[in-house]
Amino acid sequence: MVFITHIRHAIQQRSRMFLPTPVHLPRETRSKSQSLLQQTAIVHSVEHGFPQLLPLGFRVLTKLKTLIRNEMNNIGGQELSLPAIGRKNIWETSDRWNLMHDELFKFKDHDEEYCLSPTHEEAITKLVSSVCKTIPRSNYPLLVYQITWKYRNEPNYRHGLLRTKEFLMKDLYSFHTDEKCARQIYDQVCDAYERIFQKLELNCFKVPADSGLMGGSLNHEFLGISAVGEDTLLICPICNRGYLKNKTQCEHTGKTEQHAIELGHCFLLGDRYTKAFNVIEGSSDIATEKKPLIMGCYGIGLTRLMAATVEILTSKDSNDIRWPRRIVPYQVAIVPPKKGSPEETNGNEKTLGRLLKLDNTEWFVDDRNELTIGYRLKDCQKMGIPIVIVFGKRATKENLCEVIDVYNNRTEYLSYEDTLKKEFSNSHGTYAALAAGAVVVTYAGTHAYKSRIQRKHDDGIDLKNQTVEIDPVEHIRRCTFYKDIDIFSFYKTVLPNVQTLGDAFYNGYSVSKNGPCIAYIDPVNMTKEFQWISYSMALERIRLIGSHLWTEAKLTPMKSIVTIISSNRPEYSFVEHACYMYGFTVLALYTTYNSSTILSILEKTQTEVLVVDNLNRIESYKNELLEKNYLKEILIMDNVTSNEDTKIKNIPTILKSMQQSDVRSRPKVDPESIAAFILTSGTTGEPKLAMLSHTNFLATIKGNIDRRRRANIDGEPSHRHCSFLPMAHLYERSVLISYFLHGSQVVFCPIPEKLFEYYPIVKPTNISMVPRILNKVYDTIMTEVGKSKIKRFLISQALHNEQPTLFSRLIFRKVKKLFGGEVHAMLTGSAPITPEVLHFFRIALDIPIVEAYGQTESTAAGTSTHITDTSCGTVGSPVPSVEIKLIDVPNTNYRSNNNQGEICIRGPIVFKGYYGDEEKTRETIDKGGWLHTGDVGEWTSNGSLRIIDRVKHIFKLSQGEYIAPERLEDGYIRCRWVAQIFVDGISSESTVVAIVIPDEEYVRSKFRTTNPNISFEDLCKDEKLKEIILADLKQLAKEYKYQYYETVSNIHLHPELFLQENGLITSTFKTRRTIARQYFQHIIQSLYEVSDRITKPMNVEQQSKL
Repeated sequence: MVFITHIRHAIQQRSRMFLPTPVHLPRETRSKSQSLLQQTAIVHSVEHGFPQLLPLGFRVLTKLKTLIRNEMNNIGGQELSLPAIGRKNIWETSDRWNLMHDELFKFKDHDEEYCLSPTHEEAITKLVSSVCKTIPRSNYPLLVYQITWKYRNEPNYRHGLLRTKEFLMKDLYSFHTDEKCARQIYDQVCDAYERIFQKLELNCFKVPADSGLMGGSLNHEFLGISAVGEDTLLICPICNRGYLKNKTQCEHTGKTEQHAIELGHCFLLGDRYTKAFNVIEGSSDIATEKKPLIMGCYGIGLTRLMAATVEILTSKDSNDIRWPRRIVPYQVAIVPPKKGSPEETNGNEKTLGRLLKLDNTEWFVDDRNELTIGYRLKDCQKMGIPIVIVFGKRATKENLCEVIDVYNNRTEYLSYEDTLKKEFSNSHGTYAALAAGAVVVTYAGTHAYKSRIQRKHDDGIDLKNQTVEIDPVEHIRRCTFYKDIDIFSFYKTVLPNVQTLGDAFYNGYSVSKNGPCIAYIDPVNMTKEFQWISYSMALERIRLIGSHLWTEAKLTPMKSIVTIISSNRPEYSFVEHACYMYGFTVLALYTTYNSSTILSILEKTQTEVLVVDNLNRIESYKNELLEKNYLKEILIMDNVTSNEDTKIKNIPTILKSMQQSDVRSRPKVDPESIAAFILTSGTTGEPKLAMLSHTNFLATIKGNIDRRRRANIDGEPSHRHCSFLPMAHLYERSVLISYFLHGSQVVFCPIPEKLFEYYPIVKPTNISMVPRILNKVYDTIMTEVGKSKIKRFLISQALHNEQPTLFSRLIFRKVKKLFGGEVHAMLTGSAPITPEVLHFFRIALDIPIVEAYGQTESTAAGTSTHITDTSCGTVGSPVPSVEIKLIDVPNTNYRSNNNQGEICIRGPIVFKGYYGDEEKTRETIDKGGWLHTGDVGEWTSNGSLRIIDRVKHIFKLSQGEYIAPERLEDGYIRCRWVAQIFVDGISSESTVVAIVIPDEEYVRSKFRTTNPNISFEDLCKDEKLKEIILADLKQLAKEYKYQYYETVSNIHLHPELFLQENGLITSTFKTRRTIARQYFQHIIQSLYEVSDRITKPMNVEQQSKL
């Protein structure tokens, strides 16, 4: 085929690959991997015992390194590099210079004796010993690992890569302050190993083993069945467990004996090495008693594992390599026609040419067109290429490509266009070969997004089985990751030295190495450069404020209450964390609360110190505050003076007047003591004060850290957060604590309405968002796009097809810049997000977006979505500190045996009760410790949770159908004419109605009226406008496939927004439904008193007209 020699190939060509013909093949070997890897020029052997990796083998090894490195990073490992050469004196310290004498490559240099290290316990222990006195307690457990070449004087080298003198190893080393923590980390690493072998499609057995020369009190081998294995494994058919021969076994009989090959090994070494090298707890911030650290080591031989996968997965009599899909050298091979064959001149050059131009490193073309198709196809199969695209005889006769799925022994005949559109991916979606045109671009639509997300953020979850039922009687479910853990203690293994919220800034100081902590945008001069406050400076101010509260204000740790009313600013965090550090309870109130509400809450809680951002905040009721005997001080964040009363002081003056000697040591704070009072939203009644402990907060935050680590989005000191959500809200409070724990950077933005002016300045890397803001951005963009049919078409192509457009890339680039241009990940919570909005921002921002569900009483913990699950409409699986069950909802069809019901949550995240309200507490937390959320959920077929509605909001219509109004409102609010909507109904009627607050700006721009000066109140009385909006709502009902009784039959246009001031929404912008129903009860009744209401359709045709 002439054109093949002239085209510029974007993918690899077989003729240019370094695949030399093997010279020395093993004559007699029981090892499939040794024979097959050499036959296919993946491994080459010049000298016996020293196999060399050729380019194909190096590609496999590189992918294997990446897979293992990701798992080590996900459990908190930090990669480093240790020298290959070890001094004799170091090895003599552990006594292994003599014990391993025959296994060491020893040599002399300038009268010094050395060895090439076969393992690095001595080197890493010596390293930690030299610095342990400077390591703060917060750094433990310390997990470090390396992937490096090692050397062993192996006398019985054989089976190619399985037993050699030089080999690539991954070694993880852990250091702990106590045995309990060491065992917890040991279990986590073992779990990580099982995930690695699962991803490699290996069925392995974890078995107790001998420690050998390594030593230690606990160790396990991971073994895979293989004829060349040197271990003998007894497998029990009843409990499906494996046991090493001559080791303790189960009592069952009938075990089968198999040879097995070692895949990995874990050791809990105790203090064998740390005692010898004097590795002790030595930092100044821990107890004076010194004792050796506990150590663990965990190894996987990568070159050995690479060969083991071939041994285990390749069929006994096959000459074709079978790789795990994740580490195949190439995913797809293209086999063009033979030169001079009829297929060459059939006019399929265009299709083949487009394939050859693909910029995809997972494809190659076997361009040796002097050879037959059959010969080249067999070559691809021998190398273990899973997908082969052949231009054979049917290409000539029927214009079809032959697409061969080698591993599944399946063949498809596809048209040229279908071949170009085909997504060839492995079973895990890790490497997707996208052929949606001539090139692969950044925004390649849904499939490309999903492929990238899976490649970067695969946490190992089985997306089809995200939860598991651990109790078949109560139907209790947990995330599959955490089915066997103790949920009440697991969170303690994450950052184990952070035991109260008062430790957060200390941990941030340590991990950031005293990096930038807090900055503030000046609302008057937004162009002014940030003035960063470092973690040490923040800690100093926190400790000074805490010391003042304790010694000057005479507050009592674990008893006194400090109330904060302020916009977001640095001083807010200083006061809040001073309270955490010195054991005072924080009560944060929204700035929108009126004076009577504030005074009532202060009276109820007997607040001893009130902190506000400025004097104007309390001007209208200042005198009343000063008369309160329980109130000891009023602290102002601004640098202002007041001579009215000695109770009023300002924080800047306090900080200036105090010396370092005034700082008091932290009192011992009980983790179970109350850290904060959080006001509930009050959607079903008056707001209540939920009491949350330090343990509650840390169980939530640490659990989330574990989930993020698994998905490779853990917090880092370089991350930057733009704080704009009210700090009185639990959502923002928890997010900020997490950032401070990670030593990240926080910029406070005092005016939320200017958020999108702040983002380009702050350039956040991670965003915590609420759906109402995303909705607003989405609606604005769609309004602009909707002005042109061409624009609508192009955006639709970008969002739903694999081929992007120049216009879509331009729009998406603008969206990225809107959020600052450097966002890596987004969390959305506090309310449901609609599927189309979630999908849009996933594609437009090209980042992982996690949706979380929780409530104040569960310390914001509940469930969160797995990043690789790119579906919409669910809130994921339970977080580590949570288990969930669904219970029947009385007088409804929601039944737990149908996987529907009220969501009940249990775990260390459940709050301590409502302050001063035992009755409400007992209603909310039952005797079994279950928190009754009031939300109705259902388990989907893949084990994720979907929120249906609120228990107290459900109402029944006359025909017996139950209505979940919030679900309907989530759809109807997509109407561009609508700013707010309240759906309701009456039990004697058969359909729902709605109170609609139109979007005034949109209405005035789109609705034509004869009087341009008409008031909005009069505009809402216009029947024509009402007809337009009602028609639009009915159209949305069709799009969302609402039932006839869920379609609004009538609406009332109300000119006034639901606001906190009129009592119709909560501080978190949720409708106070009980109050709204009472407020509009007469209007709702009147909406049914019309003749044209909807009745149940008699047939499908009638229903389709709705």
